[in-house]
Amino acid sequence: MIKKCPICGKEYIINPYYDSLLLPNNISLDIKEKLKYIPNCECNNLENKNYLLENENNFKKNNLKSKIKKYKDVSVIDAKFLKSTFEKASFEEEAMKTSYLYATNFIKKNSCKLGMLFYGPPGTGKTFTTACISNYLMSHGKTVLVFSLDLYLNKIKENFGNTEEELLTLTKNCDLLVLDDFGGESTLSEWAISKIFNLIDTRYRSEKPILISTNLKFNLNDSNCDIFKKFQVMNICRIKDRIIEMCYPIELLGNSKRKVLSQEFFDFIGGGEDNEK
Repeated sequence: MIKKCPICGKEYIINPYYDSLLLPNNISLDIKEKLKYIPNCECNNLENKNYLLENENNFKKNNLKSKIKKYKDVSVIDAKFLKSTFEKASFEEEAMKTSYLYATNFIKKNSCKLGMLFYGPPGTGKTFTTACISNYLMSHGKTVLVFSLDLYLNKIKENFGNTEEELLTLTKNCDLLVLDDFGGESTLSEWAISKIFNLIDTRYRSEKPILISTNLKFNLNDSNCDIFKKFQVMNICRIKDRIIEMCYPIELLGNSKRKVLSQEFFDFIGGGEDNEK
């Protein structure tokens, strides 16, 4: 019986070079049979291509997992943060609905340069909201870096594990930067403020988004804005200016400040079809 391809079922053909092969006299019949007939299809090549493609895809997946883990290891992420997901969220609040639209459109459009500023009193769910967004993005293969300013300043001040240059490179390259409890530090020196500005400005120049959660009051009017008061140097606050350019501000348990980046932000979240919540 002539052998057939196990993939497509096509019969093998006689090897046109069989008669010219110099085979030893003591070679087994099985080996002779294998040499005499050869496939008459491309299945073997296709199988090899599929094998190579599968290995390439596995390499990409493992490389992506490695990148995500790298950012997690540098970040301030605890078990509570990792358990914060949209599945556990209440969508009665507009802030959570907006956050879900933001996260789903981030994945759908595969790019985003606009971030959000969540501000309000302690205990209003600001960190939970940013964690929901972060975990959603990480579950869809995006890299997320989470810092508190205290941790960031301590790392570069004490050179604990990472230099400022290394951390700024991570900041520049990750898909999302999250600054949690922004402004919760004690009195900041001009050195600290300059380092914080460098961090935010690096993100600004990379045209990538940043999420900020803070207990500080935000207002476009400097005299009513705690962020301005906290980070100003000689009555100038470049940090607030950058935040206004980069982030759509939402007050939890209050009204969002729709005058800042409103049209561009709503254009971004309004295009999502994946809005089942």
